[in-house]
Amino acid sequence: MNELLVLQCLWKDPTNFIRMTCLSHIEVGNCVGLKTIFTQSIAQTLRFLETIVICDCRELEYIIEPSDPHVEGEEESFSTVAYLERLREIRVEGCGRLKFILPLSIAQRLPSLTKMSVKGAQQLEQLFSDDERRGRAEDKDKDIELPKLRTLELEHLFFLSSIIPAGYVIDSSCLSKLCVVSIKSCGIEDACSVYQLPCLTHLDIIECPNLRILFRSTVARAFKTLKRIKIKNCQSLDTILAQGEGHSVDEFDLIEPTCFSTLWQIEIEGCHKLKSVIPFSAAQKFMKLKKIEIKKLPKFGGHSCHG
Repeated sequence: MNELLVLQCLWKDPTNFIRMTCLSHIEVGNCVGLKTIFTQSIAQTLRFLETIVICDCRELEYIIEPSDPHVEGEEESFSTVAYLERLREIRVEGCGRLKFILPLSIAQRLPSLTKMSVKGAQQLEQLFSDDERRGRAEDKDKDIELPKLRTLELEHLFFLSSIIPAGYVIDSSCLSKLCVVSIKSCGIEDACSVYQLPCLTHLDIIECPNLRILFRSTVARAFKTLKRIKIKNCQSLDTILAQGEGHSVDEFDLIEPTCFSTLWQIEIEGCHKLKSVIPFSAAQKFMKLKKIEIKKLPKFGGHSCHG
């Protein structure tokens, strides 16, 4: 669907009798009045959907509505339904009113998702958002599983402060395939300091003014395949590798020799609060580091390491 300028919704009420069991791809572009793509009742039938591409739908509020009044007994049955089990790619660009990509009740089970790219959603606050039904549930599953996600691209998401709501967990085993992370012009405060990403090879973070810490030593042991780090214009960044909260000053000695052992390039520019790149006590872990490019760091002490 493209350039349907007055279209506001795809489905008329009620929607609980609509079945989209054969839909494998959906692409929506420049439908400037569209507010919702799928209701929850329709989402329950999307078992073969593989790709979602949405571009320049500036009034879009929901890809999948967080609640559906036409589904009877939703609270009891919703968590038992397997949604979007074949979804491989989500690409969203230029949807200025979108505040989240998927409800958590769906995002918690995306076993086939390999790529997520979200750009130009200026009001986006979280990738996955809790919904009212789950807020009332007594026994909430706190884990989010993205076992095949390989690429995560986030760009021009100025209000994005976190990937998931407080109280939820992305387990390290659920991000075990993620190898490329690119974050540009986002309000995110935490990139990789609490996530263990054992397959991460490339990390690009550009113009994220709220980011203060890149890695914590408590998760550093997971970064055994990282090859390149590129950081530009992160004005609040003051630490690349920080100690875990409540840990001793000798904590860097506990970092395994294989951590960061494949890292060969670090590129840092325009991070005005950054005083050093690598703690001296951890420098011996960077065995294959060949190139450090440093520009426009006014507080930098002139050394790549500090003690």
